[in-house]
Amino acid sequence: MISHRFLAHPKDANCLSCHYGNHVGFDYYGRFEHDYNEEYRTPYTTTNDYFRPYGVEYHQLEADIHQTAGMVCIDCHYQNQVMGASDSSSSCLNCHEQARIEKQNLVAIKIQDTGYQYTSPSTGKRFNLPVMKHPAHEEFNKKVSCQACHARWSFYDESTHLIRIDHDDFDQFYKLSLDGSYEVNQVIASNLDFDGEWLEPSMSDKFTGDSEIGIWLKGYSQRRWDRIPLALSQNGIVEVTRPALSLYVSWIDSDETVHYDTIFPSRENELFLPYTPHTTGPAGLFYEERLRNFFGQDSLPVISNELPTD
Repeated sequence: MISHRFLAHPKDANCLSCHYGNHVGFDYYGRFEHDYNEEYRTPYTTTNDYFRPYGVEYHQLEADIHQTAGMVCIDCHYQNQVMGASDSSSSCLNCHEQARIEKQNLVAIKIQDTGYQYTSPSTGKRFNLPVMKHPAHEEFNKKVSCQACHARWSFYDESTHLIRIDHDDFDQFYKLSLDGSYEVNQVIASNLDFDGEWLEPSMSDKFTGDSEIGIWLKGYSQRRWDRIPLALSQNGIVEVTRPALSLYVSWIDSDETVHYDTIFPSRENELFLPYTPHTTGPAGLFYEERLRNFFGQDSLPVISNELPTD
């Protein structure tokens, strides 16, 4: 299990060194990856490597309202509340539900004449905390997650294709060379450059660090941000989901023999997993339509918090 141990207050850039791509963290800054195929990426950019600090170019969408206000990642995610830690209790309600604010009696939150105020332990900045007063919060309390209404957009990368290639003929795959993996990019580039150094098709095992034959390419059937799919979780709360396990796996060995092609998981009801988009903003006029469309369905999809075992 990987856990975080902060010796000092990390900057957001430190968080983004791992939380980039179409994953939570990148969306906090309003970033959505371009497609990997070079024909769909930004055509008029510098060719210097530093232009892509996080894999590939990205679309600049609306950033999270907390980010635009000046809050940093660790204002909400303390050392004991990040990946691998035992406490994952970070919640919108901790700062925006009046009863919970008063019950917690947090040092960082004070009552002012104008309302509640939060002081960032890392930056010292002060932020006014709006508390939930809209009638919708009372109506949908404990029925609908905050982001089901307040997420402005979400990651919807449908049908992830993972292709393992053990041979060195990349003529058909070179357009996918820039998929966020430095190793993949270097191997394919070396095989297409007849004047450069040839690298065998291998990459490191991320658990052991050992080099293994074969490289893994990644691609998607489509990448969208405008659709925010909702589903009913096992605990009965409507949550934002994403097709995180909509996977197709293929393998071509060193003799270019196809061992399997686009194998698909069998437990389709668990392909959509709940997640929390960090794209918070005002619910506006459309939250009612979003919920009306969901509750108006004849059958509600059910999502699982457990990963499939087959």
